[in-house]
Amino acid sequence: CSSAGFKKKTKASNPRPETRTGCPAMVIIKLVDALRWRIIDVELSHNHPMMSPDIIRLYKSHKRIEKAQQCVTVKEVHTIRLYTTAVSDAMFYDHALKISEFEKLWGEMINQHGLGGNKWLQLLYEDRQRWGPVYLKDTSFVGMLPINGTEGPRTFFNGYVQKHTSFKECLDKYDLALQRNQMKEALEDYESRNSNFELKTKSKFELQLSKVYTRKMFKKCQIEVEGMCLCFNTKRATNNGPVTTFVVEERIETGGNEKEVRHYYEVLFESTRAEVRCICGLFNFKGYLCRHALTVLNYNGVEEIPAQYILPRWNRDYKLNFLLDIGFSDADGDNSMLRYNHLFRQALQVLEEGTQSLQQYEAVMQELDTLLTRFSLGDADFGRI
Repeated sequence: CSSAGFKKKTKASNPRPETRTGCPAMVIIKLVDALRWRIIDVELSHNHPMMSPDIIRLYKSHKRIEKAQQCVTVKEVHTIRLYTTAVSDAMFYDHALKISEFEKLWGEMINQHGLGGNKWLQLLYEDRQRWGPVYLKDTSFVGMLPINGTEGPRTFFNGYVQKHTSFKECLDKYDLALQRNQMKEALEDYESRNSNFELKTKSKFELQLSKVYTRKMFKKCQIEVEGMCLCFNTKRATNNGPVTTFVVEERIETGGNEKEVRHYYEVLFESTRAEVRCICGLFNFKGYLCRHALTVLNYNGVEEIPAQYILPRWNRDYKLNFLLDIGFSDADGDNSMLRYNHLFRQALQVLEEGTQSLQQYEAVMQELDTLLTRFSLGDADFGRI
């Protein structure tokens, strides 16, 4: 097994993470005097979850190219690459934090370009509450809402579908696009579990996120943690019981670092439940906290991001929740791998419930301590000697 044994300890300043688990699974063969191979010992039980086919093919032992594939001539079609388009500047309404600002900027745009008689823009303005981000901040999209033109379904079919593609070809290309995305996800999961994340600050927020999120999601959050250094002059604006409104000033450099612009963001903080909400609405749009909200948490002495803002959908081990339900019965009692997978699925449900409140957490810990004590004492109910 590739997880047999343990890695040798070295004095490297930035050592690679331990990926082996001391797995006992093995097959021992020996060349006997008759010049034949004889199986000496076989151990089929693993002490770790088995990898899916999408993940296992990324390991070095499975990266083999058949002779027939090596002989295939590389054609031009095999060297096609997908290039992302240049990101265009965001439209004016992305910078509007309040509805009054949106109305003002819209009017300035219409007057500046003489578009007062444009019927299409008039209809668009009438439906502004359906598409303007400033109107949608109270709705949770968590990454589903495309903020700019480079996001959305178009990127999913990039390189596969053109304007002349027929409906039948579109259905065929959909399978190819889906396979490409699945491959990218499998590679991302593999790299997230088997690589160290580079920490760029000494913030405890960054360290916390590096332990739970996938690499792609961590990098997005890391940008916000780094951006905290641009946020300063945090002030209390109003106080209404446990809810306090803070104003965070952010310094933004534009025009090749030649011009500095300052924006002001209102952030609500509820002290009893450590809830935070920024006027920019980044959490509802993207699913992770903005630099302004993190600044307010840090200002109030909160050293870790509250659990309600760590969404499990981007946890590096999230897909383990959806292992194939192959069932478990008394006939499988000797299969330790099946027992492990079955217990793991059940334990995740207990963990989810145990994090909902302090009382539930204490109840779960008490039951776990009781079980561990019974195991260590060799309770007869468990068949231990």
